[in-house]
Amino acid sequence: MRTTLQIVVGLFATFLPPRYWRAVNARGIPTFPVLSPLFTLTVVTVTGLPFFYRQLLISGSHAQRLAAIGASKFPVPTETETIVATAQAISLVGAIGVLFSPAGFALGYLACSGVLRLLSAYFGEPAGDPLLACLDSLIRRVRHAASIMAAAIHIRATYGPLQPDQQVSGKQFGGFEADVLIISSRPKPDWRAGTVILSSNGYYRVLTPVEQNIGGRNRVLYPLKKKHDLEIVRKAIRYTVAERLITPPPER
Repeated sequence: MRTTLQIVVGLFATFLPPRYWRAVNARGIPTFPVLSPLFTLTVVTVTGLPFFYRQLLISGSHAQRLAAIGASKFPVPTETETIVATAQAISLVGAIGVLFSPAGFALGYLACSGVLRLLSAYFGEPAGDPLLACLDSLIRRVRHAASIMAAAIHIRATYGPLQPDQQVSGKQFGGFEADVLIISSRPKPDWRAGTVILSSNGYYRVLTPVEQNIGGRNRVLYPLKKKHDLEIVRKAIRYTVAERLITPPPER
């Protein structure tokens, strides 16, 4: 049976982006895609209406005071009407300005957020708070960019500057049982063992890649074996294998 604390936590947890809801549910806390925005709108209504009404009374009181002062100093009816109109305009501006006060802005935002979340739940695509969703997206992008930068720095430190691939005979270079050996200054994520390489001079199959230190730098060696069987190739990576390989092989 759900406790009151779980329900309260669930109401606020539903503000989070939906991708976090599964983790929340795994801890025994329910989420409320419909009830949470309704609860938000109720809180905004209960607290917002008295707040705005009080601010309107204050603004109207100031306008009346200004009109009374103007009428006492300018008894001419035309000037008095002008002062009253000015006071009413100031009162209206003050009432609108309440929306841009910290409390008014917060209440207005929560109302818009509640309506948007309620509509998204109605159309079958429940969502969390828009501001939290934007913040979550920004954090994820920054973290992703930082991880890419860290990986690039690590690869640079491990393999050195980017260099063109070298192609040598596998048997001439360390006795590899391969027709061609590709010496790369960077790992090739798609070149796993068994991958088929399509070149202008035929098909090759990648054997098990090996990482070795060559000339003081780590290099990834990709042995390629010429493919002579009649197996149907459904997917191949295009790569230009040289007709004439480097001889002698590069210094190890």
